Amino acid sequence: FIICINPNATNMKIFLNGEAKEITGSCNLSQALEELSIDLPTRSAVALNAKVISRDMFVHTFLSEEDELLIIRPTFGG
Repeated sequence: FIICINPNATNMKIFLNGEAKEITGSCNLSQALEELSIDLPTRSAVALNAKVISRDMFVHTFLSEEDELLIIRPTFGG
């Protein structure tokens, strides 16, 4: 269950890897990832509006309407 800063906040639209998603407004990045059921592997990264956000900043990074999130997952192969 996600509790954001403003429990009366309305939903907002963001883009996750180019796909529109609805999340609870006034959430930080950590809460939004949990709300979207995204489990990040250890070596993955998250970019917000083309800027990589370090994991220790997830709780301090708040999302706004139409923000663009990019989940970068490691791939293996040769």
